[in-house]
Amino acid sequence: MCSPWTPPENTKEVFRVNHGAAMYIVRPGLAELWLFDELTKLGLQPELWPGDDAYDLRVEVAGKVLAIDVKDARSAKQLARRLNTDTIPSEPSWNDAYFVLPPWRDSQHYRHALQVNLKPNVPVLWANDLLTRIKGDIAK
Repeated sequence: MCSPWTPPENTKEVFRVNHGAAMYIVRPGLAELWLFDELTKLGLQPELWPGDDAYDLRVEVAGKVLAIDVKDARSAKQLARRLNTDTIPSEPSWNDAYFVLPPWRDSQHYRHALQVNLKPNVPVLWANDLLTRIKGDIAK
């Protein structure tokens, strides 16, 4: 289970990352670690940041390798614009690849903004939908 960073004992200083690091490294990392934990709870052995962070998670499910690139963005419209031109690298190799959105972004407004702005061929799944699919594949 991932948890917030705990400072060492006997420290009198408090540290804070700058806005850019928080926005592009720390916060997205939380979604990746959350999904890693969820996959581990299913008895799987996900790999974080394979191929020097080619994508976020690589996991084998029922003989197929999934590549997962987690996207946690406040603006669905801006995210859709980025995803319309983004790709998931083919190495390390995989059978299926998805951009996965965390459940805390799931709302009617967010879904609508994605639907309006996202090209139809972009492989996007909500994390809970991905987990449901994986549970089904495990049960087969």
